Amino acid sequence: PKAAQAHAAKVEAWAREVRDVATAARVRALAAGLMVANKRPDKAQRLFQQAARLFAKVADPEREACALLRLGEVAVALEDLDAAQAAFDQAWRQLSELGEARDAPRAALGLGELALQRGAVASAQEHLEHALDGFVRTHDPVGAARAHLLLAEVAATTGPAARVEVHLDEALAAHAAVGDLGGLAEAHRR
Repeated sequence: PKAAQAHAAKVEAWAREVRDVATAARVRALAAGLMVANKRPDKAQRLFQQAARLFAKVADPEREACALLRLGEVAVALEDLDAAQAAFDQAWRQLSELGEARDAPRAALGLGELALQRGAVASAQEHLEHALDGFVRTHDPVGAARAHLLLAEVAATTGPAARVEVHLDEALAAHAAVGDLGGLAEAHRR
């Protein structure tokens, strides 16, 4: 961990020194990812914000949206739900406009999870169904499993009970298929 923290600090310092805007944006995004890995979400949040602004400045909407997506995930970890909502909303809009299929489901998943936390069940269901469709289209079984787990929570509040079981069974099958033991354990807990 000490070596990883030292490496992250070097990358962060390099990010401050880079003058080319596009490179500075990529380095900040890289440094932010290292901060996430080093369990420094506060620094990661700041760096993802900077990266998103710089990607916007150089007109790279796909990378900007990806930085916003990661910013939303970090904001959730920091329990800053308003910041997470704003980041996921903007990422979802941009990724949808670009027709980007790989990351758009993650933005929809984030929006669905936030809606569920806030008790907006109908909105949660809509976003989570978008996410699930996207994960299935892009062959992402772990993302699909996460969407199924959250849709099981939605179904638990809206009924019928059979829908809860269907979503839990799908989540278990997806986690088992890729050998995701952590996800399998989470699905069993629900």
